[in-house]
Amino acid sequence: MEREEFLKSLGISFASVCIASCLSACSKDETTPPIEEPPLPVTVTAKFTDFTAVGSRFIVDKVLFIKIEEGNLASSFIAMYRFCPHENGDLYWNKGMIDCIKHRAAYDKNGAILSQPKTGSGTTKPLKMYPITVTETHVNAKVS
Repeated sequence: MEREEFLKSLGISFASVCIASCLSACSKDETTPPIEEPPLPVTVTAKFTDFTAVGSRFIVDKVLFIKIEEGNLASSFIAMYRFCPHENGDLYWNKGMIDCIKHRAAYDKNGAILSQPKTGSGTTKPLKMYPITVTETHVNAKVS
Protein backbone atom coordinates (compact mmCIF):
# COMPACT_ATOMS: atom_id res chain seq x y z
CA MET A 1 0.00 0.00 0.00
CA GLU A 2 1.42 3.31 -0.97
CA ARG A 3 1.52 6.33 1.28
CA GLU A 4 -1.32 8.18 -0.52
CA GLU A 5 -3.64 5.14 -0.32
CA PHE A 6 -2.75 4.67 3.36
CA LEU A 7 -3.60 8.28 4.19
CA LYS A 8 -6.92 8.05 2.30
CA SER A 9 -7.91 4.88 4.14
CA LEU A 10 -6.83 6.44 7.45
CA GLY A 11 -8.98 9.52 6.73
CA ILE A 12 -12.00 7.39 5.81
CA SER A 13 -11.58 5.30 8.98
CA PHE A 14 -11.29 8.42 11.13
CA ALA A 15 -14.38 9.96 9.55
CA SER A 16 -16.33 6.72 10.09
CA VAL A 17 -15.40 6.65 13.78
CA CYS A 18 -16.40 10.33 14.22
CA ILE A 19 -19.75 9.84 12.51
CA ALA A 20 -20.49 6.67 14.48
CA SER A 21 -19.71 8.32 17.83
CA CYS A 22 -21.82 11.39 16.94
CA LEU A 23 -24.76 9.21 15.95
CA SER A 24 -24.52 7.10 19.10
CA ALA A 25 -24.38 10.24 21.26
CA CYS A 26 -27.47 11.62 19.55
CA SER A 27 -29.39 8.39 19.94
CA LYS A 28 -28.90 8.09 23.71
CA ASP A 29 -32.01 8.77 25.78
CA GLU A 30 -30.59 11.59 27.85
CA THR A 31 -32.79 13.97 29.75
CA THR A 32 -32.00 17.52 30.64
CA PRO A 33 -31.28 17.86 34.34
CA PRO A 34 -33.94 19.80 36.24
CA ILE A 35 -33.33 23.47 36.83
CA GLU A 36 -32.46 24.08 40.44
CA GLU A 37 -34.99 26.32 42.11
CA PRO A 38 -33.62 29.03 44.35
CA PRO A 39 -33.92 28.23 48.05
CA LEU A 40 -36.88 29.57 49.97
CA PRO A 41 -36.33 32.29 52.55
CA VAL A 42 -35.53 31.07 56.05
CA THR A 43 -38.85 32.36 57.36
CA VAL A 44 -41.99 32.82 55.28
CA THR A 45 -44.67 35.12 56.70
CA ALA A 46 -48.40 35.69 56.19
CA LYS A 47 -50.66 38.23 57.88
CA PHE A 48 -53.55 37.12 60.07
CA THR A 49 -55.78 39.25 57.82
CA ASP A 50 -54.90 36.91 54.90
CA PHE A 51 -57.15 34.28 56.52
CA THR A 52 -60.90 34.81 56.59
CA ALA A 53 -62.03 31.59 58.29
CA VAL A 54 -61.04 28.07 59.28
CA GLY A 55 -59.94 26.34 56.09
CA SER A 56 -58.57 29.54 54.53
CA ARG A 57 -55.43 28.99 52.46
CA PHE A 58 -52.67 31.45 51.68
CA ILE A 59 -49.57 30.77 49.59
CA VAL A 60 -46.28 32.63 49.98
CA ASP A 61 -43.07 31.55 48.21
CA LYS A 62 -44.36 27.98 47.63
CA VAL A 63 -45.38 27.63 51.27
CA LEU A 64 -49.05 26.88 51.85
CA PHE A 65 -50.51 28.23 55.09
CA ILE A 66 -53.87 26.85 56.22
CA LYS A 67 -55.92 28.07 59.16
CA ILE A 68 -57.16 24.89 60.87
CA GLU A 69 -58.94 26.35 63.91
CA GLU A 70 -60.22 29.64 65.30
CA GLY A 71 -57.80 32.05 66.93
CA ASN A 72 -54.36 33.35 66.16
CA LEU A 73 -52.21 30.88 68.09
CA ALA A 74 -49.46 28.82 66.47
CA SER A 75 -51.74 25.78 66.83
CA SER A 76 -54.38 27.57 64.72
CA PHE A 77 -52.25 27.22 61.58
CA ILE A 78 -50.25 24.68 59.63
CA ALA A 79 -47.67 25.32 56.91
CA MET A 80 -46.34 22.95 54.29
CA TYR A 81 -44.77 22.80 50.85
CA ARG A 82 -47.65 23.91 48.65
CA PHE A 83 -48.00 20.81 46.43
CA CYS A 84 -48.89 17.19 47.14
CA PRO A 85 -45.81 14.97 46.80
CA HIS A 86 -47.76 12.41 44.72
CA GLU A 87 -48.28 14.44 41.54
CA ASN A 88 -48.19 18.09 42.63
CA GLY A 89 -51.90 18.47 43.30
CA ASP A 90 -53.38 21.35 45.27
CA LEU A 91 -53.92 20.80 48.99
CA TYR A 92 -56.97 21.88 51.01
CA TRP A 93 -58.24 21.58 54.60
CA ASN A 94 -61.33 19.37 54.66
CA LYS A 95 -63.08 18.04 57.76
CA GLY A 96 -60.00 17.93 59.97
CA MET A 97 -57.54 16.64 57.37
CA ILE A 98 -55.52 17.82 54.39
CA ASP A 99 -56.86 16.62 51.04
CA CYS A 100 -55.16 16.56 47.67
CA ILE A 101 -57.91 17.31 45.18
CA LYS A 102 -56.03 15.83 42.22
CA HIS A 103 -56.13 12.14 43.26
CA ARG A 104 -57.83 12.28 46.68
CA ALA A 105 -54.85 11.44 48.91
CA ALA A 106 -55.41 12.48 52.53
CA TYR A 107 -53.03 13.59 55.30
CA ASP A 108 -53.39 14.51 58.96
CA LYS A 109 -52.50 17.98 60.25
CA ASN A 110 -48.90 16.81 60.82
CA GLY A 111 -48.51 15.70 57.19
CA ALA A 112 -48.73 11.94 57.85
CA ILE A 113 -50.54 9.87 55.23
CA LEU A 114 -54.12 8.95 56.12
CA SER A 115 -54.97 7.44 52.73
CA GLN A 116 -53.11 6.85 49.51
CA PRO A 117 -54.34 8.38 46.22
CA LYS A 118 -57.68 6.92 45.17
CA THR A 119 -57.11 7.57 41.46
CA GLY A 120 -53.98 7.84 39.34
CA SER A 121 -50.98 5.60 39.77
CA GLY A 122 -48.37 5.18 42.45
CA THR A 123 -48.24 6.10 46.08
CA THR A 124 -47.63 9.30 47.96
CA LYS A 125 -45.17 10.40 50.64
CA PRO A 126 -45.80 12.41 53.82
CA LEU A 127 -46.17 16.15 53.36
CA LYS A 128 -43.25 18.48 53.96
CA MET A 129 -44.44 20.49 56.96
CA TYR A 130 -42.87 23.62 58.47
CA PRO A 131 -42.92 24.73 62.12
CA ILE A 132 -45.16 27.70 62.91
CA THR A 133 -44.63 30.72 65.14
CA VAL A 134 -46.86 33.77 65.53
CA THR A 135 -46.39 37.43 66.34
CA GLU A 136 -49.10 39.96 67.15
CA THR A 137 -50.07 40.27 63.48
CA HIS A 138 -48.37 37.48 61.51
CA VAL A 139 -47.99 33.74 61.23
CA ASN A 140 -44.48 32.56 60.33
CA ALA A 141 -43.23 29.28 58.89
CA LYS A 142 -39.61 28.31 59.44
CA VAL A 143 -38.60 26.75 56.15
CA SER A 144 -34.90 25.94 56.53
